Amino acid sequence: MDLEEVKKYVRIHQLDRRTNKRVVVYQRFHLYKYMRDILGLKYREITGVFNRNHSTIVKGYQAYGNIVLSGGYTLTEFRRITEDVRYYFPINKKAPVNNTERSKIMFQILAKQNQLYV
Repeated sequence: MDLEEVKKYVRIHQLDRRTNKRVVVYQRFHLYKYMRDILGLKYREITGVFNRNHSTIVKGYQAYGNIVLSGGYTLTEFRRITEDVRYYFPINKKAPVNNTERSKIMFQILAKQNQLYV
């Protein structure tokens, strides 16, 4: 996965919009971690993708670690909410699927989202 695929995912799922809904925030946290640790981006580079300031990215990155360490209900909820984003952008550096399969899955997600708006 590269930065362009992350940007596409952020646009499709509107993770750059201004909201504090837990579903969006937890997905952002995961992507902050992915972009910093796997892609090796600096915090400043991540700010442009999400339209957030530097301190927001740093706090989100730290929050990811706190959630994982906390365990219990918070971690269970975090895993449930971030299941989709963790599938496409795994922190363990293993590619979950090949590009053809990933494209099919992304098409299915977009089709499902479009049905909701019709």
